[in-house]
Amino acid sequence: MKIEMERLDIILNVVLLAMAVSVISLTVTKTKVFRPLRQWVYSWSKPKPNGQSDEHGFFGELISCPFCFSFYPTVLLMALYSDKLRLLSNFAGFLGIIDYVISYFVVVCLASIFTGWIFRSISQIE
Repeated sequence: MKIEMERLDIILNVVLLAMAVSVISLTVTKTKVFRPLRQWVYSWSKPKPNGQSDEHGFFGELISCPFCFSFYPTVLLMALYSDKLRLLSNFAGFLGIIDYVISYFVVVCLASIFTGWIFRSISQIE
């Protein structure tokens, strides 16, 4: 029973971390508060030649896309909460690295799902 409660606690931590990543990435990439930062990155980043789809340049796209940006807060928050996010087990060595990588992509995936839900609910309001 104790192992099941630990696993539920880990899953809850992963879900809460994904919610935080989703909100952070949406705030940085879409709100007016961070528009000056995005404009600075757009001016600094060079677009692709020949007018290809990358209109803001490589770094501009990274800071204007919630999914693309979500990888960065995930790295930061997982570094801070790494001891609470072992999805598979408390492995050490190589298996611990694999567990960390799987946890990382689960957080990014869940954050993307939450971001999609937020976008849909905002579009229904407008």
